[in-house]
Formats: sequence, structure tokens, C-alpha cells
Amino acid sequence: MNHRSWFALTLLLVLVGSASATMSILTGGGDNNARYDAVAYNGIAGHYYAVGAHADSSANWQGYDDLVGEIGFLPGSTSSEVFGVAYGSQRTLVGACNNFGDNWQAFQGVISKPSGYPIVTMTALPMPTGTFGSAAYGISGDGSIIVGASGSSDLMSVQPTRWTSGGTVASLLPLPSGMVEGQANAVSLPSLTIGTTVIPWLTRSVGTVYDASYQTHAVKWVGDGDPAYGGDIALLDQLPGTTTSEALDIAATNYVSVGSCFDGTTYKATRWNYTAAQELPALPGSLGMVATACSFDGSYVVGYAIENGQDEAFIWDAVNGTRSMASFLSVEMNENIDGFTFEHASDVVVDGRTIVIVGDGTYFGNNGWMAVETLPAPEPASLALLALGGLFLRRRK
Repeated sequence: MNHRSWFALTLLLVLVGSASATMSILTGGGDNNARYDAVAYNGIAGHYYAVGAHADSSANWQGYDDLVGEIGFLPGSTSSEVFGVAYGSQRTLVGACNNFGDNWQAFQGVISKPSGYPIVTMTALPMPTGTFGSAAYGISGDGSIIVGASGSSDLMSVQPTRWTSGGTVASLLPLPSGMVEGQANAVSLPSLTIGTTVIPWLTRSVGTVYDASYQTHAVKWVGDGDPAYGGDIALLDQLPGTTTSEALDIAATNYVSVGSCFDGTTYKATRWNYTAAQELPALPGSLGMVATACSFDGSYVVGYAIENGQDEAFIWDAVNGTRSMASFLSVEMNENIDGFTFEHASDVVVDGRTIVIVGDGTYFGNNGWMAVETLPAPEPASLALLALGGLFLRRRK
């Protein structure tokens, strides 16, 4: 039986109140768990694709692409998860496979249609010398650079890792002074194309590093982190009163990144501009906040609020501030969201007035969800800025 017709069914629901809005729900088999982790959008073609993972009929996690369906495993593996997607000259997925919880192996998968039907070709990414396990967590929007971690086979001890040259060359990113381990979570574009002009720059990656006491710190790499080649590495500022931090995503074309800081009791959603930290306002009654992703230019941020019993997804922008995803969709987008709960938002893409958000929550089970919405038209004074911004908002990080 085709996997789309039962446990991997994707439901496309046109919600009441907006003819242009669509909700996609990813369900799971086995224990009925599923999630979306990342989305790519090509504004020129008008295509958007979400990726993630769900429990298959044997309750094993399996990577999922909403065009291909289940992506399968690398040889010798029993599960797979997709953490990132790029929509450049070709559509590329990145993630990791494992064998019963051990022996993690980073992979990239390229989507093609050799016979008119989409398939994914998975390839193991090479490991740096002296490492035995790896995972790929982020990919640049053009698919040229992949970041993640490598180290012990079970990834209990890891080093930040970068893959270049189409995923064929692996190298370790340097650690800041005093840090002993870490991982890279996201990477920006290596260049920007405006019309026929290509503007190159050194990529920026963000991640989390550990000191000798295994306290976490948000970090940013410029290029490969080596000053001899124009690179740089810096710890990001922590919010006042906090002791640890982590950076989870970075904008494609500037120095905005997002994550969280922790004061020993409460997580605080954090947005950095270069290295300066800004705390995002919390949802009323929440016990903490984590920012998981930002839009192409960093103007929109999504994540989740930690609450008793069930987390709650949120969205933030400078004009409207922080609000729950349920409020954003039902009040601002005029959607009927009966039956939905939005626990976590994991990625956001904004292109012109189109906004695409993915995450996980519940809808007759633990499901992944994708919302495609049309933002309100800007005020007349903002139209010139929107026209300029449209040149930039073409690809996910």
C-alpha cells in the first residue's frame, strides 16, 4: 500500500476564513508521532516544501519529505530524521540516521525525478578524522554548506562540524577559548544574488558550545572561524542575570540569530544582532520561552513557550510583538483552528506577503503541521521597503 494512503497520510485542509491559507498535517503510524522540522520556499516558483520525521508502522522514526514521503534509511540503519532542507539549484535534505540509538551517521539527500516521480538519493556525509558518529543539523539556502556535529558514535561527545564542496569535504570548526565541545546548528547563505549581480561574503554559522563544566554558550562562526582566512569566532552575549545560552538559527543575509538564555530557573527567548542579546517578551503565564528559528532577514521569530502540561508555539515580530501561534492564526489570519493545538514552531519563511510556518502539535494525534498564510498588505509608506525586501526574501537560510 502506498505510504501516503495510511500511516504517513498528509492531509491538506483549506481552513474556513481564508481562501489562500492551507494547513498541512503530517501524521504518524505506530505510536502516531510526527513533526515538521524545517521548510524551504522558492518565491520565484511559488513552491514550499516541509521536512521532518514521523513514526512509521513499526514505530521507528523515519525522515519525511512532503513531496517524496518517507525517505528511507542509509544501509545498516534502522531510523532516520531530517533536520534541514535547501531549495537551490536542486532540493537537498540533511539529517542523520542511526542503528538502535547508536552509530549516528550524517547524510544528505538529493531530490530528483528520473521517471517523472520524485525520489531521494541518500548519501552518507564523510566524518572528520578521529570521529565515529555525526549528524547534520543545518544547510545553507543554496545547498553548498552543511553544518552539524561529529564525535563519538552515540554523539555523547561532539565537535562542531562543517561540510563543503557538495558535502564531500568535512572539517571541524574551531572552539572558542575555554570551550571543550559543541555543535553547529545553522548556517547562512554564502552569497546573495540581486538581479544578475552576485555579492559573495563569508558564511556565518551559529551553534552551542560547552565549557569545562558543561555549561552551554551560544557561539557564532564567520567563515571557517580561522582569522588567517578572514574568519572569526565569538561567543554571543548573554542576557543579564543568565548563565547559559544556545543559538539555534541564523538569518540568511545578516547577523541576526535566535535561541535562548537560561538563568538557572527560566529559559528566555533571545534574538541576537551581531553579538548583542535582546530578550523577546514572554507569553502571559509561560514558565519560559525558546526561540527556535527566524525568517530570511530575521524580522520574524518563532519558537515555543514552556507551560505546565503542554508547550505553546509563538511568533514574534517587531511591530506586533509576541503572540501565541493559535492567536496569530485565528485572530490575525482569521482561521478556524478548531481541533488544533500548536505546541512548537520549528521554522518560518517569509517571502513578500507569504509566510510559511512549520512545527508540531496535536490534531487527532501528535502531528506535524505547516501553515501557509498571506500577511496583511503593508501601509502605503512601507510599499517601497517591501519592494526592496522582495529582492532578498527568496531562499531559506
